Amino acid sequence: MADLCIVTCGKKKIWDKNPNTGPTEAKNVYIGPLSKKGIKYAEKFYPDTWMILSAKHGFLDPKDIIPQNYDSSFNIKNSKTISLEELKIQIQNENLDEYERIIVLGGKY
Repeated sequence: MADLCIVTCGKKKIWDKNPNTGPTEAKNVYIGPLSKKGIKYAEKFYPDTWMILSAKHGFLDPKDIIPQNYDSSFNIKNSKTISLEELKIQIQNENLDEYERIIVLGGKY
């Protein structure tokens, strides 16, 4: 199978800029500089095989709809952060473990 590119989510979201924005495709939700660059890179080099890793929703297809703003972080464990078990289930359900290589674009932790 081909490569998979994973772009990490960011804190700044479309609702921070436009609070009245309704449900939005994942690829348009994350508007911070690092997220925007990662998404642009993924769209150019992996147009059909990229996803966003959200601290709340887990692995998102770029066209998945995010209903509203949220504030979750992998750095701060709370009830809003997706669990490792939930991520494992998503990996199995989406066959994400079948890719030959996974490229992860993220920030500094």
